[in-house]
Amino acid sequence: MTAKDDRKNAEGYNDPTAYNAIKNVEQEQDKDDVRFHQLLNTLFSLCELADFHIEGRVVLKDKRTGKVWR
Repeated sequence: MTAKDDRKNAEGYNDPTAYNAIKNVEQEQDKDDVRFHQLLNTLFSLCELADFHIEGRVVLKDKRTGKVWR
């Protein structure tokens, strides 16, 4: 789907319910991404202040959503 027809269903009719549901899910995912990146930046800053360096992969699990960030 292109951006201009996101409000329409496969038959071309307006479908505001589906559009609003998809929009809400995308907004929640964006909020989760922002939270994760803020945490990651904080971890890197904390390591920098303490003269440490993260060598390996950091794996985190979000307690709110259950999503595992790798």
